[in-house]
Amino acid sequence: MTDKILAWHFAKDDNKLNYGDGREIVIGETHSVEGTPSLCEWGLHGSTRIRDALRYAPGSMVYRVEIWGNVDSGDDKICGTHRRYLWGFNASDVLYEASRRFALANIEKIKPFTDQKQYDLIIKWLHTGEEEIRSAAQSAADSAARSSSWSALWSAARSAARSAAQSAAQSAADSAARGAADSAADSAVWSAADSAARSAARSSSWSAQNDLLALMVYEEAERLGLIDGEW
Repeated sequence: MTDKILAWHFAKDDNKLNYGDGREIVIGETHSVEGTPSLCEWGLHGSTRIRDALRYAPGSMVYRVEIWGNVDSGDDKICGTHRRYLWGFNASDVLYEASRRFALANIEKIKPFTDQKQYDLIIKWLHTGEEEIRSAAQSAADSAARSSSWSALWSAARSAARSAAQSAAQSAADSAARGAADSAADSAVWSAADSAARSAARSSSWSAQNDLLALMVYEEAERLGLIDGEW
């Protein structure tokens, strides 16, 4: 038996396992499967980096887990025969804020294709998340993304952002999280960071996003009383 590996796992919003398994996730309990683990085919999966785990998320429930038992490892995920759930919560609000903070890190790339009023509006929405201005901010970013040299990035930006926020985009029950994915995609300011992440998982942009998201999740878990400063 392999040593236990600390990892991240995103689950569906109904808190049940995917792929017809249907078992419910309970903090402190362990799920197990028989057979030989194989990535993407069989076993209980997770990722040692939260940014990787988000790519495979079917919902907004995030869990800190331990995985062990003849572990099969890849570049961005692992799987084993056992997975224990240490703590977790619905991270839709965290994902919503994180998507805006990711976008802010690259916002200057969109500036040449907006006027000052549009740019200020986008900045304000990314900082505050105010629902009243979201539609206008998205329209401004949409216009910028479709202009000039950004046109070639438009399709990739939408798919990259939605891929990176799958838990938001795929969660039919969570409109706030879906809004985070849509706004990140439509603003097109994730394109540079996410394309870097897709081509080189250890790029500085990807690492910064990973560290920021992990920090935000830890801080929320501490605020909820799930952990006590032991990160």
